[in-house]
Amino acid sequence: MFKLKTILLSALILSLSISVSEAKITVYDDGDYNNNTINTSADLDMDGKADKIVANPNSLKINNTVINMQLDNLDAYMNAFYGIDIIDINKKDNQKEIVMIYEATRQGFYYNYIFSYKNNKIEKIAGIQSDVDLQTDEKNNLLLAGNKAVAAFPAEYSSFFGSWPTIFTKYKLENNTLKNVTPDETNFNTSKGNWNVKLLKPVDVYKDTKATKKLFTSKSGEKLTILSGNLKGKYLKVKNSKGNIGYVPILLSEEPRPLITLEENNNYDYSYSWNAVKALKQYPNINSCYTINTKDSEKVWD
Repeated sequence: MFKLKTILLSALILSLSISVSEAKITVYDDGDYNNNTINTSADLDMDGKADKIVANPNSLKINNTVINMQLDNLDAYMNAFYGIDIIDINKKDNQKEIVMIYEATRQGFYYNYIFSYKNNKIEKIAGIQSDVDLQTDEKNNLLLAGNKAVAAFPAEYSSFFGSWPTIFTKYKLENNTLKNVTPDETNFNTSKGNWNVKLLKPVDVYKDTKATKKLFTSKSGEKLTILSGNLKGKYLKVKNSKGNIGYVPILLSEEPRPLITLEENNNYDYSYSWNAVKALKQYPNINSCYTINTKDSEKVWD
């Protein structure tokens, strides 16, 4: 049996204005986890008594109740049992949740199976993919799942930006059901924090999302921080070095854009996305930092 160790995960706050909790996860030292068992305890049902937890790749046991881990995507994606996490998504429901974490080593992400334990029953709440540790927003009682992989990044933005920031999907737990409450305005972050770009052309920034009143114009050579994007509202939310925040209108493609996923044996799986970001409205012929319809020297930013 491999030696267990407990590591303290610090919350990755980035530019999100929230209070995110820290969580303890029990993981293995070795990369081959398939024949190992985690023994720990936590007060999951908030009755003042510690519940005994025994977890392994194939089952989860809490006190005398056992559930087998025969769940969707487990065989198809999961290569290794990574560990468990004890979280409290909603401070008002008098329960904590236990997360069984599996690592898809080839795909480079984690799959998190979330369970509750009440009245001596284990109930599956949801299965969520993430590239970074699950976080909880204690102030707003939300669960945050961060993804930055190509497959998880909103495809509608990927061809426009040419890179993949971390996107946080927000969930609210009500009646033991997770509800996606992510707003249309999607926050953008990178592994280094804010997503900064250097302007190669002047960009007009507006006071309102409808772009009816210009707030300022950022000149060539200046830096902008891209805070978020909203496909429904057709804008990017940006901030300049002085801290002024405004909106930049975008154009959406009218034709479906192919998204390519490379599988084993070099076969390609094509899917299509409508309303992908095509360009800034100010520069309709320049596809963001890439140049599809123009010369290489004509870019909006680097």
